[in-house]
Amino acid sequence: MIKLITFGTVLAVCLSIGTAQFRTKLPTYIKPCSKSSPNINQCIVDNANFAIPKIVNGNFMLNVPIMQPLVLREVVVRKDHILRCVLRNVRVYGLEQTKMTDAKIDFNQNVLDYTLANPKITIIGDYVMKGQLLDMDVDGAGVANITLVRGRYTQGLKFTFDDQLYASITNSHLSYKTDRNIYQFNALAKQNDFLGYQSNVYLNNNWREVSRFFQKDVSKYMNDFLADLFQKIAFIVPLDEVFVP
Repeated sequence: MIKLITFGTVLAVCLSIGTAQFRTKLPTYIKPCSKSSPNINQCIVDNANFAIPKIVNGNFMLNVPIMQPLVLREVVVRKDHILRCVLRNVRVYGLEQTKMTDAKIDFNQNVLDYTLANPKITIIGDYVMKGQLLDMDVDGAGVANITLVRGRYTQGLKFTFDDQLYASITNSHLSYKTDRNIYQFNALAKQNDFLGYQSNVYLNNNWREVSRFFQKDVSKYMNDFLADLFQKIAFIVPLDEVFVP
């Protein structure tokens, strides 16, 4: 289970009170697509790739946080009673390099599926980790540096409409694959630097197993973050401005 605490989460709740005054029009960098176009899926891809470099700079009116880097106060990862890892003061770098590679929307089923690709995402934060990771006992605290290399992230969104104007995300799921993950946890064995070094070597030699160990929780975090991002925009921007006739 992953627990994410951000200022944006609190602000989103506040925005749900007095909805009308916060609803606004699209910024100029979010271009609409025609629902009747036979190339609507390609339009979504093209327009998303035009907007992403601007979106990562944040937009207060759309309640979109600055993502260059993305700052998270705390991320908590728990694996039953096996492992607990807390990351604080987290910075996520490289999101501006994200590209949408595929999209498919179905207005009859109210479903959007899309895939994002990113060459390198780097996550840096202060960590505390204790328990068992693979077959290795860990008990450390320090700086964590995690890099996801050449990732593909596929998400499916199910949505409904409020008076056919505003969309609400009712269900979502995400899966991802990377070509390589790189892990560096300073002081992983507390005062034993050599053992900590060997532990990091072991994790990187077995990065696929480490990735699978965390994959369910990491997928849920990514899914919740992206679905929340879509919802923040859909909450205050009418659908007929995103998809014109």
